[in-house]
Amino acid sequence: MPASGHIILTFLFLLLLGMSGTVSSIQAEEFRLGTDESQKKTDQVQTFFNNCVKRPVIKESEETDIAFCSCAAAHLQGWLDKPLAESSGKAPLFGTMVERNPDTQTLTTSIYGPCLYIPIHDRTYDDCFYMSEKRYFANEPYKRRGFCSCLAEGEADYFKNFAEPFLELKASQKKEVIDPIEAIKRDTNYYDARYLMEGDCYIEWTNKK
Repeated sequence: MPASGHIILTFLFLLLLGMSGTVSSIQAEEFRLGTDESQKKTDQVQTFFNNCVKRPVIKESEETDIAFCSCAAAHLQGWLDKPLAESSGKAPLFGTMVERNPDTQTLTTSIYGPCLYIPIHDRTYDDCFYMSEKRYFANEPYKRRGFCSCLAEGEADYFKNFAEPFLELKASQKKEVIDPIEAIKRDTNYYDARYLMEGDCYIEWTNKK
């Protein structure tokens, strides 16, 4: 082979070797950024959970507060794991890490909203058993506890199924929601559901021996 042929082959070999090294460097950098970003998300979620427990937005028992904050933290993690364009409408530049914090609407709708069923269970039971004006089964504590548990479970199921869609609807209508629980309870669909819950629970526990 002519000397020029050896030179060309040597050049191509060195070029491919250099490209291979560049690709490996890019992959290593991407891995480092991915690892750093993953840790950053983990730290952000942990900080959110700690602050939530210390200053609960919906104060109930300690056990309920922890359950609510754990649920909300899990939804925050899910929100952070979404592509940036999907969660905020902005796309990141290659090789950059973007600090992301949910706005008030996202916090209320997508992070707290799916978890409201947790504190609403305790709140409904306590209101029913200790403060209800109707005082169902006032002289029968066993039935009263059962009735109030039935009502609490019904309300928790309602919030679990409908809180987030309701809050999403309000957000799409550009309506500000200050207290999501009270906003849901003012909705006519909630009134109708609550009326049926009370009737069903009353019949169930009236027939209990």
